[in-house]
Amino acid sequence: MDKAALRTARQILDKYLETGNHRKTAERYYLLELIYSFKDLCSIFDIQQALEQERFIVSRATLYNTLRLFIDLHLIVRHQMEGVAKYEPAIGRKNHCCQICTTCGKVTDLKVRSLPALLNNIPTKRLRSESFSITVYGTCSSCLAKTTRQRKEEAKKKLSPSTSRRGGEK
Repeated sequence: MDKAALRTARQILDKYLETGNHRKTAERYYLLELIYSFKDLCSIFDIQQALEQERFIVSRATLYNTLRLFIDLHLIVRHQMEGVAKYEPAIGRKNHCCQICTTCGKVTDLKVRSLPALLNNIPTKRLRSESFSITVYGTCSSCLAKTTRQRKEEAKKKLSPSTSRRGGEK
């Protein structure tokens, strides 16, 4: 866990809650810390499992509302993959480039040497650029190979003669 990123995220959350006269609940802070503790992307299911293991009770409504708040405050990033939302910390991701398989959810960091120089030279309007994040979505080679094998097997089944017709035809 990137403790500096979590500390910054907590400060942003504190400021928002204080200026908006909102309650500082244990659930909000616990969920923030939990999401920042995951090594990879996490789903609602992953979060709920972690909460159950720790015996920390959070209602489904609180969980979804808190995640929405974190997204609005740019504390976390939401990725949609094959109908499943996955989340990751947004703070502490300096010049981040990655690829995400939308089938299995595998995340691979990309090392693109020329990209930082290119993106740092993009003129911004009334904004001092601090970092960037690029995510490439697609299907990884393992998932493509699996899909191809499945299609070939299905095609073989369609082409093979049916065993129910043998001997029973008139």
